[in-house]
Amino acid sequence: MKNIFSVLLLVVLLISCSSEDQFNTIESSNELSSLTIKDLMPHFPNDKLSNSSRVSYRSANGAIKFMEIEQKREIVKKRLTPDITYDAEEIVFSLFEENTNEYALNIFVGANYFAENNDAFTKYIKANLTTSYNNGLIAKIGMVLENQSITSIRKFDKIEFNDKMFYEVHASIDYPVDMSGYSQIYFNKTHGVVAFSDRDDTLWVIDDYHN
Repeated sequence: MKNIFSVLLLVVLLISCSSEDQFNTIESSNELSSLTIKDLMPHFPNDKLSNSSRVSYRSANGAIKFMEIEQKREIVKKRLTPDITYDAEEIVFSLFEENTNEYALNIFVGANYFAENNDAFTKYIKANLTTSYNNGLIAKIGMVLENQSITSIRKFDKIEFNDKMFYEVHASIDYPVDMSGYSQIYFNKTHGVVAFSDRDDTLWVIDDYHN
């Protein structure tokens, strides 16, 4: 009886080990390589955004407003398909005007695999101006890394705002319908959000970062 029990125990252990090895193999094969955003670092003002607590903007008439800077950095577990996952590094910067929550400026830095091809991925920077106005329409810019350069749909080699010249500026696209304010946002790698329009379509241009 003891010998029979020993044989049964051995069979159970062998089956258990075989199943565990098979599970580990499947789990490993379904985990894609992690994506980092190291290549994106030269394309946005990481040091300024990370080491400052506020940023100021000025209008053409000299008025000034201050925006608080919040940031979140994390490794996100993403799912490409129901069976395939991967880790991706992400940073989100949010700029809020003091004493109001009517709108926010946001900068997203991250990476994604393409669902159509497990070996292909994109690294991106997105900037938007979120608000409850305009029935869900928001001013936004989508920028992607291609051959170590950032591309977007709408870009200016140089543009002047309030007698200040800015270079390599990406701009939000124009919607085919009128937006009641908060309709424009501009971004470059040196300053981050270079300028944006408020509810009254007043353009606010970056002034300086503050500790």
